[in-house]
Amino acid sequence: MVEWQATAQFARGKLYKSLGLAGDIEAETEGLLLANDVDTREFSQAALSSLPITEAVEWKIDEKEFKYRKDFRDETVFTIDPSTARDLDDALHIKPISNCDGAGNPGWEVGVHIADVSHFVQFGTELDHWAFNRGTSVYLVHKVIPMLPQMLCEELCSLNPDVDRLTFSVVWKINDQGEIFDEWFGRTIIRSCCKLSYEHAQDFIVNPEKDFVSSELPKIFNGKKSDEVKEAILRLNKIAVILRKKRFENGSINFEMPKLNFTLDETSGMPNGLCLSERKEANFLVEEFMLLANMAVARKIELSFPKTALLRRHPPPKIKKEFKYRKDFRDETVFTIDPSTARDLDDALHIKPISNCDGAGNPGWEVGVHIADVSHFVQFGTELDHWAFNRGTSVYLVHKS
Repeated sequence: MVEWQATAQFARGKLYKSLGLAGDIEAETEGLLLANDVDTREFSQAALSSLPITEAVEWKIDEKEFKYRKDFRDETVFTIDPSTARDLDDALHIKPISNCDGAGNPGWEVGVHIADVSHFVQFGTELDHWAFNRGTSVYLVHKVIPMLPQMLCEELCSLNPDVDRLTFSVVWKINDQGEIFDEWFGRTIIRSCCKLSYEHAQDFIVNPEKDFVSSELPKIFNGKKSDEVKEAILRLNKIAVILRKKRFENGSINFEMPKLNFTLDETSGMPNGLCLSERKEANFLVEEFMLLANMAVARKIELSFPKTALLRRHPPPKIKKEFKYRKDFRDETVFTIDPSTARDLDDALHIKPISNCDGAGNPGWEVGVHIADVSHFVQFGTELDHWAFNRGTSVYLVHKS
């Protein structure tokens, strides 16, 4: 807009840029990104020069890193992501330990490992400013506008299999009942043994007795066997189920909203199909341990910096005492909901049509929502995607671990 005079009905504008024809996928995408102030520029040379190298193949871990980082390269560490993922920013490991609780009882060492982006992006550099201004990676159906350069997202900070990677980790001692006896934070080095998809992990969970052949799985490195990976997945899943159950018993609310996945025409890029994304045990496994890590980091930060901790929070739900919907064209039903506590809200909110409401075959409604009702939370995971929380998280943990 150039000007809008007080006496004029309309403003006078100037055409800034022609994006293309309406309906064209690229034109519509560019318009969507512009409307939401998404920075789509290529990273400047000044920003890229902040990196210690210009090619990923040139990089090797400096020997000094091994002096103050814990080495988890011999453990059965693996990633679980969507099959199309290229930036693998978190990994898991589990191993049995003989003394979990200090009283000689056995249990498990469980680790969540997050790519240590802060090693490559130094505070106050040009690249740090770029990441700060972008704040997040933007995911569209057919493309990603990354927060960080591709060399970091897909190479140096991607926890790819069979390569050494720098990570920041949370490691617990935990028993079969999901009780945590020890918690450790620190910088680490890992070497993932395989890149699993959610489908691979789910196959392990639903087929625990099956002997998988190599053609059914991704390549496994570091001398590890498929049975070792399968047993790790099965054990993690058992613990995750218990942790999830405890979380909901303590008042977490379930906002399980359907998610659509689109398939695109390879030539035009236009959507040609869609399906509902179904979340299964493998998804919940990863979610539960990422939540556990996020909460642990948040507690650590608050204890270290009680007056300045940067934590993530959800505002309380808007208090509306009445939720109305029509059962049919003649009747109106009114629900009274008390949102004063997470558990009350969870008990009340869950709405879906059911065919047999009264036991006599008459239709009705089941009323349903999901909030992780936890006292402490921070975005510890997805270091490659969100800068504000992760820059702060890194600073807090580095200086207080």
